[in-house]
Amino acid sequence: MHSASSIISKVAKAKQYSDEPDRIQFQDFTVQVRGDNSTHTVSFQNCVWSCTCNTYQEDNFCAHTMAVERILGVTIPNECRIGEPFSQSGIHHTGLM
Repeated sequence: MHSASSIISKVAKAKQYSDEPDRIQFQDFTVQVRGDNSTHTVSFQNCVWSCTCNTYQEDNFCAHTMAVERILGVTIPNECRIGEPFSQSGIHHTGLM
């Protein structure tokens, strides 16, 4: 059984980590994004994005991937961002210009 001070220490460390989101870097995930017309699957694996919508298939980025980038902020490595030009550290290269 853990002591109360051990639990308090763990909670404090968790708060510190969550207050510093750049400590966390997502490697891969799959999410559902409910758009205006339908729901799309956005995936991120090994710094590669994908989305099931037609726009992504044509342009390699879309509103769905940009929305996920905005939500996750600095937890997505800057070099893995494809469509959201504004990061917490400023403008980053999108490869689209």
